[in-house]
Amino acid sequence: MDKYRIVYFSGTGCTALAAKCLEETLRERGCETGLERIVAGAGREERPADMLILLFPILVFTAPGPVIEWLEALEKADGMPAAVISISGGGEISPNTASRVSSIKTLKKKGYDVFYEDTLVMPSNIAVATPEPFSILLLQVLPDKVRAIADGLLSGGRKRKAPLVIDRFFAWIGKAEWSSAKKWGRSIRASDECDGCGLCAEQCSTGNITMTDSKPSFSDKCCTCLGCFYACPKGALTPKTAKSMILKGFSLKAIEEKALVAERADAAKIPAGLIWLGVKRYLVEKELND
Repeated sequence: MDKYRIVYFSGTGCTALAAKCLEETLRERGCETGLERIVAGAGREERPADMLILLFPILVFTAPGPVIEWLEALEKADGMPAAVISISGGGEISPNTASRVSSIKTLKKKGYDVFYEDTLVMPSNIAVATPEPFSILLLQVLPDKVRAIADGLLSGGRKRKAPLVIDRFFAWIGKAEWSSAKKWGRSIRASDECDGCGLCAEQCSTGNITMTDSKPSFSDKCCTCLGCFYACPKGALTPKTAKSMILKGFSLKAIEEKALVAERADAAKIPAGLIWLGVKRYLVEKELND
């Protein structure tokens, strides 16, 4: 088995970074890879492969709506191996563990053999910011974690988790987000600070933003990935509701730059509040496995 089709959806760049890291790691192992980003309006060409690897960020307990739409458009597969990697800001804890339920169910209906699932933890970009020491360390350990995933994929060993009963409930609730996101996206407005650069439209993966007279217009195709907000250099975009979801000053690029020069901290010694226990456990486990 040497052809790997890596497909990902990314809003703010965290999942794109993880997907590219996985592609590079598999290529280093002599594998032939293809990297595809799920974007509205893009072709749905069925590319020959021996394994499908899907990566996506968790959006309200489940996969983003465009991911499920992409999966539903897939042709039937005759038992092709598949892996699902969710990207979380909080770690492998409930309700984050509910995020893969819908995508795995859809893949199985399409005839895929989902033999592997896992999570990668990245800096949070919604509502509550990950403490900087954790954010930096998460990017520093990313290559190590991805190598472990690549080893698991190449070994062919099964790694599946039976979803908790409560996670099935959370996954069901998450489906409601797909329709509410579209209404929410329609309410986004650009302030007078907007200079018409168009970066928000370029970043948008769903086609929710179009530029009209050098100003962004918003429709009903949003999936609340928040990519447009963090792409805007002027901070000119504002939603009508749930404004607290947007983190002021979040910059994945800035975290990457700090991760390159900072010494690797001891995760066990970094203070963590209750909501970051899943992240700390992920980082401590990394140190134990190194």
